Amino acid sequence: MSGRSRRLAGCLLPWLACAGVPLSFLHWPGPVQRNGRELRTVMGVREKLGSLSRKTIAPNTADVDAQAKALTSKIKGAGSVDVLIRLVDEEVNSPVFNCIHAGAVYHSLAQFKQKMGSLPVACAGSPALLKLNGRLKGFIKEIKIGPRQFANVLWAAAYLLDAIPGMTQLFPAIVAAFPVLARRMNAFDVSNCMWASAQLKDELPDDVVKIISPLAAKIPYVADDLTPQELSNCLWATAQLKDVALDDVVKSMPALAAKIPGKADSMKPQELANCFWQRRN
Repeated sequence: MSGRSRRLAGCLLPWLACAGVPLSFLHWPGPVQRNGRELRTVMGVREKLGSLSRKTIAPNTADVDAQAKALTSKIKGAGSVDVLIRLVDEEVNSPVFNCIHAGAVYHSLAQFKQKMGSLPVACAGSPALLKLNGRLKGFIKEIKIGPRQFANVLWAAAYLLDAIPGMTQLFPAIVAAFPVLARRMNAFDVSNCMWASAQLKDELPDDVVKIISPLAAKIPYVADDLTPQELSNCLWATAQLKDVALDDVVKSMPALAAKIPGKADSMKPQELANCFWQRRN
């Protein structure tokens, strides 16, 4: 190969390699080591550029996690309903806002109502809370919510149903997702859901009936782990739910009743009263 041909090949080979053209059809005599080194150099640059591009596009997981944790702390630390709603309005559509944040907002709102007796009238038509309901509905439909957050939302709904009318719009999604999420619930989650279902039975009897079936089926598997208070709450809830889901709650009773002798000594007077109230009815 002439010097001119070698120079031409040295220019073309890297270009052809970058373009993805196979080089097997080239059969030049003589050593091509220098061109091979050039080819490897060009390919190496191409690989490094591709790697750099991927690193630039990929999100920084550590930063996202840090932002998510910071937002959770802000929600839990909100000192008033107004501050909490303003925070929701700012963050509900942000990329870091997730099901943990949604559950924490509803939990905080329910706690504010417990302390104050009622929520500000503005909550009923708050655009921020309507956006929150929509975001949470998406998390539930796609099962992008954990059993703890799901149980927290149901518990909060028992307090917030009359204060935030948009809460009722969540229940078709809650009912559809319940069989899947109930299987992953622990004793604490089950107890909260039982209590909430008993509170919601008068307002949403049809939805509660559909919730109770998978919930009651889970009780025998978590009964050993129920604390005295959780056991008392479940017993109280079964009495409340007899008129809407008798067959399901009756199935859960043997597992609950079997735990009373071992936990009665640790129950507070009110918790014991809940158990006796259950037996009387």
